[in-house]
Amino acid sequence: MDDMGIGDSRVYNKNSKVSMPNLEKLATAGMTFTGAHSPAAVCAPTRQHF
Repeated sequence: MDDMGIGDSRVYNKNSKVSMPNLEKLATAGMTFTGAHSPAAVCAPTRQHF
């Protein structure tokens, strides 16, 4: 997902309309991710352009 925020997943926002079954399955098993960081102030350097 491009420009995903923490509230876009049902794991962190039960009212979200975005379905992410694999992330939700990981969260149910006890694994959540809350510390994602980009090495730059903008997201463009983290994207691959082919």
